[in-house]
Formats: sequence, structure tokens, C-alpha cells
Amino acid sequence: MSDDEARALATVVSFLRREHANERAAALAYRGHARSVRDRAEREHLERVEREEWHHREVLEQLLRDLGSAPNPWIERPLSAVGWVFGVLCFVTGWLAPMIGAGWIERINAQNYLDAAVAADRARRPALARTLRELAVIEIEHHEWFHARVRSHWLGRHLPLNPPLPRPALA
Repeated sequence: MSDDEARALATVVSFLRREHANERAAALAYRGHARSVRDRAEREHLERVEREEWHHREVLEQLLRDLGSAPNPWIERPLSAVGWVFGVLCFVTGWLAPMIGAGWIERINAQNYLDAAVAADRARRPALARTLRELAVIEIEHHEWFHARVRSHWLGRHLPLNPPLPRPALA
């Protein structure tokens, strides 16, 4: 393995460890978010998003194991607390702010997955890169849903929002 490939792989492992913790934080936040909304269809969609975040954690943990690594508990604990706090805040901030925040975070996560996929390609790990792109597509779908929800609000229609990321080719 070349030095560049080794650095790229180290970048991917670092991302996987951080994102594993982020996915837990997101799942916990969406649990609170789902409980805070009145609309049944929105609640069910948020519950689905939460399940997808838990699934992402399982995938990331397996990828870490495959690479001889493991989640970092020093990252997991504080981010879990942050996710829980965001879930609680959904009850006090109203409907729009959590929708904006979730959409913004999902877009960042999607971009991070895409960046990690590029690093996996540089590390000559095409299967890993494909998995990361598949996860990015789900994060993009989450962002698009939150974006649409914000746009459905009278005030949200006037806010400058980042456009969704283009979906990566998976072939």
C-alpha cells in the first residue's frame, strides 16, 4: 500500500469512527423530533429516518470491524448527549427550527459520506466507496424531505436554503 493509499484509508477510518457516533446522535434527536410533531405522517416519516440512522450505525460498525478498527467511546458519549438535547429542544423550539436544523445536518452528513467515498477510492477500496455512496444517497433523501417540509411552511418559503446535493452514480 502506498503512502497516499494509507493516508486515504486513515481518513476513511477516522470518518467512520466519527460518523458512527454522529448517527447515534441523529437517531436520538429524531426520536425526540418524532415525538414532538403533531402530524401522524410526519411522525411516521421521522421514525423511519431514525430507523435508517440506527441501520447506518450498524453498517458503519461492520465497516470499522472489516478495517480492523472500532467505534470510539470518547466520541460516542458526548455526541449521544448532544443528540438527546436536540431531541428535547424539538419540544420547545416549535416546528420549523428542527426541520431546518435536521435538513442542514443531513446535507452535511451526505457531503461527508461523499468525501469519505472519494478517500476510499484513493485507498483502492471500491466496495467501501460504493457503500459510502449508498449511505450518502439515503442522507440526500433525508435532506430533500426536510427541505420540502421547510418549504411547506409560510416562513420557510422565504428562507435561503442550500439545494440538495446531486445523487452520486452507484454503478
